[in-house]
Amino acid sequence: MAGEILTSASIKMKSTKKKIVAIVQARMGATRLPNKVLMKIGTKTTLQHVIDRLKKSKLIDDIIIATSKKERDKEIVNMAKKFGVNYFVGDELDVLKRFYCAAKKNNADVIIRIPSDEPFIDPSLVDEGIKMHMTHQNDYTSTIINRKLIKGLDFEIFNFKVLEKINLLDQNPSSREHVTAYMISYCQYSSHIYFLVFVFN
Repeated sequence: MAGEILTSASIKMKSTKKKIVAIVQARMGATRLPNKVLMKIGTKTTLQHVIDRLKKSKLIDDIIIATSKKERDKEIVNMAKKFGVNYFVGDELDVLKRFYCAAKKNNADVIIRIPSDEPFIDPSLVDEGIKMHMTHQNDYTSTIINRKLIKGLDFEIFNFKVLEKINLLDQNPSSREHVTAYMISYCQYSSHIYFLVFVFN
């Protein structure tokens, strides 16, 4: 009987577990520093450093490299294949749509947004952020509001349901290029969405 109870509890926990996905946005056409994701630091490219560090996370279930449909970005797709992570190819400038489609395709419940130019991203810090996000039942968790960390360690965490709503509500091409600009603008109560925000101290 005890065995049956434990089995039942395990099944329930498994069915309610949220899928946590890190989405790394990457493209070759950066205006300030083109091809930066393939520039080498030591023996590894910037993107490879990001991938290797995220693989050390104990809480991330999947890593997706979200790039564009441009011919020049096929090299990024090849790198994702080489290092054994998933990839998604979408709109180059509508990065919000790219994130939404990548998350939906991969059944993400919680998304961690990671820039591809953060080769020193700290997996243990990301895990702490995930724990805080889940514990406080946040819709959006960020290190960039009232920043306490040095640049290069930042990340944002948000729930798919929020991403889905923002994808419908945000019609500004400029903010869609930056994915979370609309979220940050409405991180207090709005008539559309209430964001619970926990900021690292």
